[in-house]
Amino acid sequence: MFNLRMKNDLSFFIGFRYLRRSRDEKFISFISALSIAAMALGVSTLVIVLSIMNGFDREIKNRLLQIIPHISAEHTSGIAIQEINELKSQLIRDENTIKVDPMVNSNGLIYKNDLQLGVSIQGTEKDWNSFSILANHMIAGNIDLLTAESYQIVLGSQIARQMNLFIGDEVSLALSSIIRSPFGPIPQIKRFEVAGIFEVGAQVDGNVVFVNQTDIRRLLRMDSSFQGLHIYLEDPIASTEKFFTNIEENYPDLRWTSWQSEMTALFKAMKMEKIAVTLLLSVIIAIASFNIIASLVLSVNEKRQEIAVLRTMGATSDLIIKVFVIQGTLGSFFGIILGLFVGIICSVFITELVQLVEYIFDMQVFDPNIYLISSFPSQIVFSDIILITFGTVLVTILATIFPARAAGMVLPAEALRYGE
Repeated sequence: MFNLRMKNDLSFFIGFRYLRRSRDEKFISFISALSIAAMALGVSTLVIVLSIMNGFDREIKNRLLQIIPHISAEHTSGIAIQEINELKSQLIRDENTIKVDPMVNSNGLIYKNDLQLGVSIQGTEKDWNSFSILANHMIAGNIDLLTAESYQIVLGSQIARQMNLFIGDEVSLALSSIIRSPFGPIPQIKRFEVAGIFEVGAQVDGNVVFVNQTDIRRLLRMDSSFQGLHIYLEDPIASTEKFFTNIEENYPDLRWTSWQSEMTALFKAMKMEKIAVTLLLSVIIAIASFNIIASLVLSVNEKRQEIAVLRTMGATSDLIIKVFVIQGTLGSFFGIILGLFVGIICSVFITELVQLVEYIFDMQVFDPNIYLISSFPSQIVFSDIILITFGTVLVTILATIFPARAAGMVLPAEALRYGE
């Protein structure tokens, strides 16, 4: 059996070397070079684009998590401040929990003249974590004006632009709570003065406003209770699921939500966009596979006599198929390796490459004043590299099957009789 295996391996090697020889392969070599170049281009483009999309995904998540609470716990009947302090002392024992704030928020409508916009109203206080986080993102005004009974408001930058609001302007805020009156139920409305404008560079800039927690609780008629509590984690991206697993069992009377569930629509849209872009860019790899088919078909037609000679010497049809499959995949492997190398290098130095393009063509790819980024975000994800590699290898192998089977079906007598 060992001698038979050595004989088969030797026959395969001789057949491979013999079929590599050809009388004139310039045109076939040109087609093969095109397929390698197209494969490298497709792989490198996929790696670069997916890395940039991963970078933007990371950037958006980081910016969102700088301003929104990572975990929220809500009680239907409200929670007194004493209970919140007790929960805070218990939760803070978790090494991943850094801050716990009382929660008071509401949905509402902000309007001025004919302009109106639905917003999420968040209550805050000077000694709360949300207040210190918000202070780091102020671009205009003074957040310290958010004191009790001041009825001052801090807006996101997109809200200020859409509503044409500036510091010191008055704006009306309609809350979701209803007031009973002789004329029927009417919404709770209060005028606020714009004390400041914040900017994170994410979705919250267009739908979140902050007021003092005492003012919002008074408007919602909550007395001394709060709706729940907000929890801020050290590493919310990595540890949110683990935190949920431990906390829900210990506090079943509270309704727990995470930043992931709050932003489900946004993250699903980003995921679908990534899938769509991947499928569109995969067309380049599909075109490269067609080039592989073309070069192998030409190679089979060119080498019909060599195939016939090998068949008459005892080479089986399976051996011929294996030779052409390997011949087709070898070139593609070079293209895949080259594409991965170029794609990873460009992804790592994408910021420098963009700066070089801007310098050469005297243009600005992304205006920081509009897109709120000073550098091109990029993040190489190992799972994406593995998926691209295995997907491309699979497409390459499938592309070689038809020409290889055609080579294995060449009849020696006919090929030698007509001197093809």
